[in-house]
Amino acid sequence: MSHEKRHEKQYETLASTGHVSIHARTRGVPFDAKAQAQLKNIAAMDIVHHHIAVMPDVHLGKGATIGSVIPSVNAPSRCGMPQRCQHDRRNTHGLQRYRERDGRPERSG
Repeated sequence: MSHEKRHEKQYETLASTGHVSIHARTRGVPFDAKAQAQLKNIAAMDIVHHHIAVMPDVHLGKGATIGSVIPSVNAPSRCGMPQRCQHDRRNTHGLQRYRERDGRPERSG
């Protein structure tokens, strides 16, 4: 692999009026205008940290855009994913205590 190919950006940066950038890995795939608008609204939130990552399967969601990763400051980070695709999450950074306090049982495998 050539040096230029290795250092080529793997994402496009969406224009946003928010304080963080939106890195979209959506070259050659459909990217719904409503999902783009939702991401731009999220980018304007004060709690979002550094940048929002957008995967090729991005689409409009409730609250968080499906196929996006939203790092945040002083709040749990969010990863937009459909309900049927929830991943098993292990206890990291106090997640078990958070779930116990919130009344939700820890999920197993």
